[in-house]
Amino acid sequence: MSKIRDFFYNKENQHTVDIIKDVVSWVVVTGLSYVYWVAMLLLISLFLLNVWHVTWEQIVRYSIGLMIVTSVVYMITIFRRRWKEK
Repeated sequence: MSKIRDFFYNKENQHTVDIIKDVVSWVVVTGLSYVYWVAMLLLISLFLLNVWHVTWEQIVRYSIGLMIVTSVVYMITIFRRRWKEK
């Protein structure tokens, strides 16, 4: 455990640690955005029950599309933040 802690606290490895943090945060945001969009689309489908006739498969497809858009926007945000630091 000491080697892992030393790796993360070493000043020479700080750039690598920052990249690992960005990748992990991107994965977490992507996963959470899928759950968020599924929940929001389920709520919208309940409110619009007589207007929007949707199946579970359509909700999953819409959620995957919205998750991809959210993931790309977050990735662009990470790259812009990295670019400004240089």
